[in-house]
Amino acid sequence: MVIKRFISILMLSIMAFSISAPAPVAAADPPPGYDYTTYLPLIMRGADTLCRFGVTYRPLPDVVIDPSMLKNLRVGAFLDWSPTNKYNLPGGVEFIHVIPVGGDAARFASTLASVEGTVRANPNDYWIVGNEPDTTYYDQGGNQQDNLHAEVYAERFYQVAILIRQTDTKAKIGFGSLVQPTPIRLRYLDKAWNYLKVRAGSQQQASALIDIWTTHNFILNEKPGEWGTGVPPGFESDYADHIAITNLADTYSTVIFEQRIRALRAWMKAKGEQNKALWVTEYGSLLPPVDKPGCTAYDPTCDYANVSDATTANFMIGTFNFMRTATDVNTGMPSDKNLLVQRWFWYSLADHRYTFGGSLYDPDNSMALTGVGTAFLNYTKSLPIDTSCVP
Repeated sequence: MVIKRFISILMLSIMAFSISAPAPVAAADPPPGYDYTTYLPLIMRGADTLCRFGVTYRPLPDVVIDPSMLKNLRVGAFLDWSPTNKYNLPGGVEFIHVIPVGGDAARFASTLASVEGTVRANPNDYWIVGNEPDTTYYDQGGNQQDNLHAEVYAERFYQVAILIRQTDTKAKIGFGSLVQPTPIRLRYLDKAWNYLKVRAGSQQQASALIDIWTTHNFILNEKPGEWGTGVPPGFESDYADHIAITNLADTYSTVIFEQRIRALRAWMKAKGEQNKALWVTEYGSLLPPVDKPGCTAYDPTCDYANVSDATTANFMIGTFNFMRTATDVNTGMPSDKNLLVQRWFWYSLADHRYTFGGSLYDPDNSMALTGVGTAFLNYTKSLPIDTSCVP
């Protein structure tokens, strides 16, 4: 099977609440039983949202999204790998901030200098520190993949997390996110966690900096020099346990998806972190459903490894069913009915369908719902309102 353009694209880019309205000002005493309860973070969750469902969006220069699309999907959260919210999101949709920590020392110093002001301007919010530090492939100028040795990532996480804690004690901090929780990348996570414990002074102090463990869960080839995500930085001579994908159907296997989530939850349990939330902050089926317009069999920029919307939708629904219901008394989160996953974010809201699979809206067709988007909307529209997210 020819996968010329798909290979080059993936090597360059693996992406890269309870709700209540504010209490009204009353002219008289409130009626008996009036509930003034608020919840943290203090972004009110909409009356019709599903807080566990989220969606991601890779900003494109030729694509303008309408935030109302998020309301139609009933998602409770949105992220675009940016520290700042540039959107007028519908009520009940939380913006998840991502602070990139990649690049050289000068670039990280510039990032660090902006943290306090950004956090102060967005009190009580969620902050994921870093994005895909475990990939050696393209880092897109530091805005997407961070590409760092495990100890360097842990050091930069520590510095950012300390600043966030000092600035806003109610902020929630996420550690990660790995490209995928495979054996070699769990070893990367071991190194980062071990360094963080020493840097923080103890395991207890390191744990206190993390509210949420985050991961992506793409299913990608790890063989160095081939399509996918490569091996983590620092593992170039130590990758006997890497995953080599030769059957492209594995990239949308719900069985593999579930196995990896269970493996990460078991890892968390072994580190004393079972009581923390686990978020899958980006995942999907990246093989595009169509070729780039005008492609011919002799065009090396074309992609002939396509996966239909129907196949991707089946994968998506299967993962939704799993994450909504999968529990384990030994590894799940006790305060969340032993569920394995607390929140998840589909890739993506809108992307060119000849670039990646999984787009919910088609920017090349007047932002019409795709087959995957229709399946998403049909799945969420009948679910009862959910404001049960923790933390």
